[in-house]
Amino acid sequence: MNALKKLFPRRLLEGLRYIRHGRLTWDRTLPSSVVSAAMTTKEEQALFTKSVKDVAGLKGEIIDLGCWLGSTTISLASGLRELNDPGKVYAFDRFIWEPWMDLYSSEHWCEYLPGELFLPETRRRMGDLKPWVVLVTADLTTYHWEGGAVRLVLVDAMKSWRLTTAIGREFYGALVKDALVLHQDYLSYNHPWLSVLQYRLRDYMRYETCVSHGATASFRLSKEIPSDVLLKAIDFSQLTDDEAERSWLWSLEVIGERARGTMACSKIMYYLGKGEIERSKVLLRESEKLQQIEPHNLTTVRQDIAKAEAGDHSWAEMNADRMFSHGTDAVGRNAA
Repeated sequence: MNALKKLFPRRLLEGLRYIRHGRLTWDRTLPSSVVSAAMTTKEEQALFTKSVKDVAGLKGEIIDLGCWLGSTTISLASGLRELNDPGKVYAFDRFIWEPWMDLYSSEHWCEYLPGELFLPETRRRMGDLKPWVVLVTADLTTYHWEGGAVRLVLVDAMKSWRLTTAIGREFYGALVKDALVLHQDYLSYNHPWLSVLQYRLRDYMRYETCVSHGATASFRLSKEIPSDVLLKAIDFSQLTDDEAERSWLWSLEVIGERARGTMACSKIMYYLGKGEIERSKVLLRESEKLQQIEPHNLTTVRQDIAKAEAGDHSWAEMNADRMFSHGTDAVGRNAA
């Protein structure tokens, strides 16, 4: 490429790229084939690679749910390469561009419009890790896993109650003893279902570690989950406020102070999702007094409450799949 740059005008090269890859902006900075894509920290990437090594002695597949542009997949595949392990990382996504994605990445070859397929971009970013990667285009609300045992699953696609039910059903039952579950959103402010799920499975999965920078927490399977136990754990139709409250207290107990702000946010977003705006406002004021919530998350929570209170239909549509009142019938969205 450097030689071509010397021989041909930059605009000509950009034109050739446009023909091959699609829409481009002239001044876009193009990343190398392997990049640190937008929504994982260096600490998280190191944990993902280490976790592959931690399950090296186990049988089963490595699963990446919600890989988006591939930073999680790259980290997992790097672990396999370092071990000289012939296994694969099965990386799942819908690979369909959505408007929110523009906010998190300016470093991609093509300028995508909502609804366009970006699978070639993710594949390109795998670079020389391609032999260790299988990219799977799937809607995880309806996908059925038939690939056998699983030794590690990295979850960044439990974006709703419905997706949590579907992913738990298809992949948790395939986990072997001592397998790892990496929840990339566990310490994110707006995923209350994650703590509920892990609380219900606390006799089968123990908390292992979390990152200081990022939102990932990991859990290790102490014993395989019976099918009847799993079915009850992923059924949120009978979830009570009391059980939800216990789940946040449990997460705080096992993780410690690192989880305090997240669990405070989860509680607010849970009740907001139920339509209990006044209760959410009370909880927000309490959290503000106790200075429990990180400034960035505090601003976001305030904005979400204000939009809900104002009857902002765009907020309602964007969060429809998160609303607890929809239960397991919610319309899911698989996004990394």
